[in-house]
Amino acid sequence: MAVLIEEVSWFRTKLVRIVLAVRNPWVQALLKWHGHDVGGVRVPFQEDQGNPLKGPIETSLLAKLRKTAQQIAVGEDAPRLIFLVGGPGNGKSEAVQVFLEELGQELDCKQQLLSELTRKFQPCPISPPLVELSPDDEYPELNRFFSRVGKLTVIQDASASGQRSGDASVELVEALKAILSHDALQVALCCINRGLLYRAIEAAGQDDGANSVRVLLEEVASRTGLGLDALSASSRKPCWPLDGMSGVEIAVGAWPLDLESLLEENGSSKSPIEEIIVRASASDKWMAGCSQCPAQDNCPFYQNASLLRQFEKRQALLKILRHGELATGQRWNFRDAFSLVAELMVGEQQDFQNEHGHAVHPCDWVNERSEQIVEAAENEDTGAWAKQVQSALELSTRIYPQALFPTGIHTDDMKEQSFLNNDSNGKIKTLALWEAAERVESGTHGFARDYLRNMLAPLLKPELRTSAGNDDSFRNLEDAFSQAIKIGIDADWRKEIELSRVEEVFLDMVMQAEAEWDPLSRESAQADQACRYLRRIASDFAKRALGTRTGKHSNDNALEEYHASLRSQKALGDIGNLLENLLGGRRFEVDALGGIGQMDLSPSARIRLVSRDVPRVTIHPAPKSDDGVPPHDMPCIVIDQAQPIPLTFELFEALQLHRRGCRTGSLPPVLATSLGRLRQLHAAHLCRDKESFMRRRAHYELVGIGSVVLSEEGEAVPVLERKDR
Repeated sequence: MAVLIEEVSWFRTKLVRIVLAVRNPWVQALLKWHGHDVGGVRVPFQEDQGNPLKGPIETSLLAKLRKTAQQIAVGEDAPRLIFLVGGPGNGKSEAVQVFLEELGQELDCKQQLLSELTRKFQPCPISPPLVELSPDDEYPELNRFFSRVGKLTVIQDASASGQRSGDASVELVEALKAILSHDALQVALCCINRGLLYRAIEAAGQDDGANSVRVLLEEVASRTGLGLDALSASSRKPCWPLDGMSGVEIAVGAWPLDLESLLEENGSSKSPIEEIIVRASASDKWMAGCSQCPAQDNCPFYQNASLLRQFEKRQALLKILRHGELATGQRWNFRDAFSLVAELMVGEQQDFQNEHGHAVHPCDWVNERSEQIVEAAENEDTGAWAKQVQSALELSTRIYPQALFPTGIHTDDMKEQSFLNNDSNGKIKTLALWEAAERVESGTHGFARDYLRNMLAPLLKPELRTSAGNDDSFRNLEDAFSQAIKIGIDADWRKEIELSRVEEVFLDMVMQAEAEWDPLSRESAQADQACRYLRRIASDFAKRALGTRTGKHSNDNALEEYHASLRSQKALGDIGNLLENLLGGRRFEVDALGGIGQMDLSPSARIRLVSRDVPRVTIHPAPKSDDGVPPHDMPCIVIDQAQPIPLTFELFEALQLHRRGCRTGSLPPVLATSLGRLRQLHAAHLCRDKESFMRRRAHYELVGIGSVVLSEEGEAVPVLERKDR
């Protein structure tokens, strides 16, 4: 009878939990932020396509476009042919809509203009790449608009062709020819990616009647690109406005959307990606839908939103993402940023499947696993414990500190473990943990997770961070977990952060697995290996939790120094002095035949170009934000006013290693490559410097024979001065 009562009570409790379980619609909405869904292709004035937030995110470009619209509305001089340059997902279509909305607002015809543009951009079945509004058409409600704007042309997707077998580059050239030949009032916008831009330049070069189009596109490509001219702030030409082009009468403005970081503040209190995170984690989206959910304490989605509403936690995450940009050289665009936020806060749809492989609502998925954790806590059954560890691991990997580095809890050196190869000797919990980790790490995933796993994690994983200082939290964490998981869990690092309940549950379960092994038993070797494996899992898990919440990772010191140096002339000047010393200091030598074959930098080179003058190395800081050109993150190295070489993080880090005493043979190959390039550039300048040869500051040295110099008297001719034997 007592057993029956207990079972009825258990069933009633479970039924209550199921009834109380709720579904938050915002969780499902976040899943659609991925680039292959609502966060994908954006079409102007079509709010159901590529616009998860249903509104613009402020950037410096949008402020510039609003100002331009206001100038056009009052008849002031302003660019009337606007190029928005960048790859897919950079916000070109959103910028077009913001500009035209502002234009309509200023001319008191916003609703009428938006209504007509919405109709024009309506997919049938796809949206047209080019849309026009002309005064010749009958739009009486837009008379004031046409009086200030004239003809409106919007090329919202220059890469698309209006014909099934058409060539988009040729069609773009024809459209621009029509715009440039239009002698009446007009405004035109063109959204174009760099690949098509260069194809259109080639197409214009093959069209005898498109010379002015070719000149225009070449200037757009030159001034908006990150080529050699753009590296140095002193040589950059403004792209807004873009002037000085023969045959182009209309005022032109061009702006690249893929140079500025979305993680940097641009005149507003928040960066664009921070604004996305703030809106995704807004309390009104979560409190109403989750406040009554019994799985709230175990829900990773709710915990992620709660954590990211905290300013310090959010800034720590943004710092890591910014460091990832600098380390990889790859910028986040809006489409990928929406995918990233969805990935960190919720995950991907394929993460949420039932035992039959069918998709389920993420909230149902969480409720089921939360129920298994609760049941296992109330039940000592071995099968229930296995389900609990599986559920705890699945839920904890969706907490954003773990989701940011989705490499799993198994590292390559953990894959083969002899203590589990044959017989686990009844160590059920260790075996269950191992099997759970194998299942969680399997499967295919989308762009955001692949990028985090393959690009970000190898460079910034917090578990790879170590410190020689005794006061470092990571050092203390490592030392504590190396003794026992229980000691690690109770160590001082816990004072810095507060773990979520599901993270605590998972660490507690790893601790229980460790308790199965006795290092003093007859199987001590096997126990030692098992304990090392379990302590490594717990330590790595704790390091991710600590590092992501505090903004610390394996490379944060070097990247913080690089970030601070980007626009600091003093810091970069020190790097320039170091490079001058590496190039020879007071004596410059290079293989004179290096241009013929592979450069020989060894002392055995038979013919050397030698100089007693130190090469002049200048490092230009990355340019700051300017009204005429956007900023970028790439300082450049210039020697003898030759072509600049970008100072990437990889090169910067190699120079810092050399400064700290790293032997030349152990330095990364990028340093040798860059030094070789700088030597070649200086040698190319030096070998043509007649004055240096005549002043005996430079000469060719023929090893074992003598030196070739220029005669000082009469006509300067090469003279061989033989070496005294």
